[in-house]
Amino acid sequence: MRTGLRVVTLLSIAALLAVSCGGSSNPARLTGGTATFAEQPDTKPNYIFPLTSGGYFSVANLSQFQFLMYRPLYWFGNNGQVKLNSSLSLAEDPVYSSDGKMVTIKMKPWKWSDGQPITSRDVQFWINMLKANKDHWAAYAPGGFPDNVVGASYPDAQTVILTLDKQYGSYFFTYNELSQISPMPQHVWDKTSDSGSVGDFDMQSEASAKAVYKYLDGQSKSVGTYDNNPLWQVVDGPWKLKHMTTDGNVKFASLTSSRTQPTPPSSTSSVQAESITATSRPRTWLSAAR
Repeated sequence: MRTGLRVVTLLSIAALLAVSCGGSSNPARLTGGTATFAEQPDTKPNYIFPLTSGGYFSVANLSQFQFLMYRPLYWFGNNGQVKLNSSLSLAEDPVYSSDGKMVTIKMKPWKWSDGQPITSRDVQFWINMLKANKDHWAAYAPGGFPDNVVGASYPDAQTVILTLDKQYGSYFFTYNELSQISPMPQHVWDKTSDSGSVGDFDMQSEASAKAVYKYLDGQSKSVGTYDNNPLWQVVDGPWKLKHMTTDGNVKFASLTSSRTQPTPPSSTSSVQAESITATSRPRTWLSAAR
């Protein structure tokens, strides 16, 4: 379940949009307008926080919702193959030491939608939050990530260095472990209450990191506030939540700034829409309107 669902959900975004291509092997690209798809029955998204617990760990919440707004550190799926997509990843390809016990990650110069850079601190925030709350993470398996990371350093804003508990093959660790990291906007989310200020709570103690998780988890369960809660307005994916109702009707607005995300390769989709609308329907379908 851990890695299989992660990779499948990453690929399903492209597959979802590709439905609009029909049977043509060289579909014409559509630009602008709205892409609309219906959700599977009883699969409306209801959890926005990327550190997702078992009760919410689903394709509806991950690939059809969270991944549109929050890009994982490493993106998988390239030309229909299950492989690392370097161009859509937030970091350069990881570099492993000769003994396979250390991996160095260099962040690319992408930014959050509020203009702040995505840095190693955002990766550190994810890792610290996960360590303190791993029992709440659906993908956690004892001995796996983050248990197999015995040391982490962040020498500068672009660099993450992970020391591993033993030797690992680069392919295995990248596809099974690094694939699970989702940088989170520490400068917005590292707080314990609505009125509290943002701090470095994830670094202070396990208890304070748990308090941050409790706050964000609680906010994520308030589906009716998703489209107006300031927490969820800072994103790094190609889409930003514009409107959402508790019955599962969702509308996303496109973030077209190249400083926020790279342009997807032409093979990813035949649709470049200005917005995406997901509606609660009895069957799944996709249409692209110009």
